[in-house]
Amino acid sequence: LDLTNIRNYRRLHARFGPGCHVVLGKNGQGKTNLLEAIHFLSRARSPRTHDDADLMRVSPKGEGGGSDPDAVAAIGARMACSVERTGVFRHAVRLELRFLPQPNAGPGEKRLKSQCFLDGVPLRNRSQFLGHLPTVAFTLADLELMRGAPAERRRWLDMATLQFHPLHVDAMAECQRLYKHKSKLLRQFGPATNLSANRPVLDVLNAQFAAAAARLLLGRCRYLAALEAYLQSA
Repeated sequence: LDLTNIRNYRRLHARFGPGCHVVLGKNGQGKTNLLEAIHFLSRARSPRTHDDADLMRVSPKGEGGGSDPDAVAAIGARMACSVERTGVFRHAVRLELRFLPQPNAGPGEKRLKSQCFLDGVPLRNRSQFLGHLPTVAFTLADLELMRGAPAERRRWLDMATLQFHPLHVDAMAECQRLYKHKSKLLRQFGPATNLSANRPVLDVLNAQFAAAAARLLLGRCRYLAALEAYLQSA
């Protein structure tokens, strides 16, 4: 694992061998940040923030020519890892994410631009990272699976399915797109009289949504079927 300007790490190079690892350190030393970086390279998202700029290391005062303590490092940030998969499909891959600050970003625009690479080849989007570094993360927030709303359980199941079957992300995106589109149309139609006049449009949307939802459910069922043998033994 290689980190540059990620959270509290200016530079980090760590090697992990087979077996169990225990990370020890005082509060604020970067234990959680280390796990966050591994999670990010595995799932293409952080479990702690939706803003990539939060990952950028803050430059202490006096470093780099006396930079402001709240300024984001101008040289950008980077996280990368080499993964050696064992078993039937033995292979090694290199995952890399680069973060480049956008100093001229206006209000509402992203302050950070990201670039993804797989074995040095640029990727179109982060979703192509999925499946190369499977991980299971458990935090206090996961207790919501037991006592929270059903939406939390569906979200967990979808994120687990993504690592088992990366193309699941397409069904998720299609369902979300159609759901937003249908909701917007229903708000525009207003009273029931307008609704009946626009029934053909809704019928088409409903058919498309049903097909996308079926693909979503199929992906979840495939994941649960693969999990069943492990649950039975446990």
